[in-house]
Amino acid sequence: MLKNQSVEENDSDIAKVKSQLVEVEQALVESEITATTTNIAVIGALAYYRLTSEFKYRGFLSWIKKNNIGNVEKFAY
Repeated sequence: MLKNQSVEENDSDIAKVKSQLVEVEQALVESEITATTTNIAVIGALAYYRLTSEFKYRGFLSWIKKNNIGNVEKFAY
């Protein structure tokens, strides 16, 4: 992120990124989808919504659970 200049190299911005990584990790634990899926698109979308919109994050998390998105492999057979 520093290399592509999406974040400045200062204590404030680096602390914000670290905080957001903790939030993403908590979201993945809360959703329990990392135990059932390796689909990077689902994980990425969950992380994106967690960082950008609490409302969309909660809605997406609900949608994942309601539709068993983490368990799609069992439906492929």
